[in-house]
Amino acid sequence: MKGPPISFRSIEAAQVEEIHRRQNGDCREELSGWLDYDLPWAPMSLDQVKEKIEEQRKQKRTALLAVFAESGEFVGLAFHTTDWDPLVPFVNVLIWPEHRRKGCGAEAARRLLAASFDEGPALAVNAYVPEANAAGVAFAERLGLRVAGRERRAHMRGGTYSDGLHFDMVRREYLAAKGGH
Repeated sequence: MKGPPISFRSIEAAQVEEIHRRQNGDCREELSGWLDYDLPWAPMSLDQVKEKIEEQRKQKRTALLAVFAESGEFVGLAFHTTDWDPLVPFVNVLIWPEHRRKGCGAEAARRLLAASFDEGPALAVNAYVPEANAAGVAFAERLGLRVAGRERRAHMRGGTYSDGLHFDMVRREYLAAKGGH
């Protein structure tokens, strides 16, 4: 089950401007989390976004990637890091709202899983989704990730708390889903 052709590319100036536009618009909350900006309700300047992206790039064993559709359109971001534990990478995918449910996010996530398990020594892969993000939770589950832990009252939206869900997939689950051992 392969998704549409996508490619990962380095984030360049044109993508930084789009990320800035999205952080100040339809993806403010998601990008604030990605950029480690603790005020998801607050807009960021272009210089702040550039600085946060550079901070991410300077992390050891971390890839912050632009996701492009086959058409050449910049459709979102992918993140992979083994900074905390080389054997348990953390992955994340963010696709812009108008490109969701078209397979680009699933293909990007499958590639991150393959990079972790097929090209790297990963024993497990981790991801995190706010429980209030029902589409994100369903996406993680469709990929074969399982809830591995809960961070209680980790998020607030509209005055209501929700939990954060830690997902993982271990190597044997990945291989079984792939038709391997």
